[in-house]
Amino acid sequence: MHQSTGSQRLSLPNPHISNFAKMMWDSHTHVGCAVVKCLFFTNVVCHYRPADARPGRLRNTIYTMGPNCSQCKTVCVDGLCS
Repeated sequence: MHQSTGSQRLSLPNPHISNFAKMMWDSHTHVGCAVVKCLFFTNVVCHYRPADARPGRLRNTIYTMGPNCSQCKTVCVDGLCS
């Protein structure tokens, strides 16, 4: 099965990780994905809504390490902010 991110194959080294970074940000509030099976390939598209969409966000830290729930504004459930 052919796999790709944008126009790049996942199996090839890629210094441009913007699509990966969008998926990994810890500040996302929404995600929506669609899957379409075509004759010779399957196309998956996801859109993310980051809480912090400032220009240059891709240059910032993707994930802040620390104890579970240490930055929760309200409730912590099973080690995740809710």
